[in-house]
Amino acid sequence: MYSHKRKFAVLLILVFISFCLFLGCKSADAEDKNLNGSFAIRFFSLGDGECTAIRFPDGKNAVIDCGGADKSDKITSSLEEFLSGKIDYLVLSSIEEENIGAIIPVIDKFEIGTAFVPYKNGIEEFPVYSEVLEKLKSKSKVQNAELSSFAIGEDYFMGFLSPESLAAEKVLGSGADSVSNKDISNLSPITYLKYKNFQAVFLGDSSAESQNEVYNKFFTGIYDYYYRAAAIDLTAVNLIKLSNHGSYSHFSEKFFTQFRPDYSVISVSGVNPNSYPSTATLKALYKIDPETEILRTDVLGDITVYVDKESNVKIVTESKFI
Repeated sequence: MYSHKRKFAVLLILVFISFCLFLGCKSADAEDKNLNGSFAIRFFSLGDGECTAIRFPDGKNAVIDCGGADKSDKITSSLEEFLSGKIDYLVLSSIEEENIGAIIPVIDKFEIGTAFVPYKNGIEEFPVYSEVLEKLKSKSKVQNAELSSFAIGEDYFMGFLSPESLAAEKVLGSGADSVSNKDISNLSPITYLKYKNFQAVFLGDSSAESQNEVYNKFFTGIYDYYYRAAAIDLTAVNLIKLSNHGSYSHFSEKFFTQFRPDYSVISVSGVNPNSYPSTATLKALYKIDPETEILRTDVLGDITVYVDKESNVKIVTESKFI
């Protein structure tokens, strides 16, 4: 008798757990059907690669990076499912394979409006980048990712915060046409996004030096001058996507102390030789703001951030609701 009761209790527990999982652990794709047409940002879980897609309510789309070649099938199918049409704005924040390796199939699959790249000339040291540039030029308008706005709608604005002078001085030198491995992160554009009252900063593959430069430029009023109509307020940033998988060498404590995001997103592989994200980065984030929500793709899978017309934020992941 006791044995039957015990089996029945175990069965009830299993049924209860299954029911909870069914209700509380919907995928981002399932939830997306309910929030279709909302402003949304999706950070794809791609191991060592990175890809972020942004969908605006007016039907425009932006994509930042396209991940490594080994994930090209997932990237193209995921972008096709998430986006409502062509890629209006494509931003390349790095010239390394893990950020651009899958872009050739994406270029073949999608119509692309304008592509923003760290450096337009072909770079012999990075043959993948040279190939990408040639392909992009055949299908889209290609521009340098310099300090300028590029996506402006009724309720949204996107632009670059990266100071172009830093790339010119620290990386390219005077009229140089090559880039050293040491300094390529200084080329990475830092992208700013505002929808309604929600603000996000995507650090790409930027160095701590680049982030400090943005911090310094913010207090000179340069963004007020360039983007006065956008009402940028970097003291009220809701989300920051960290640079280089949470590497501490690409983390500026000064930058994060000033801008203190509600959400800190880290795109990273669960198993990687550098043990990213760095323990020092995680400790610094918690020290700067214990309230910040750290969202990791290795833990949560694809991460989707929805923002409604009242600027309320809802986050859905492959593994759970947040």
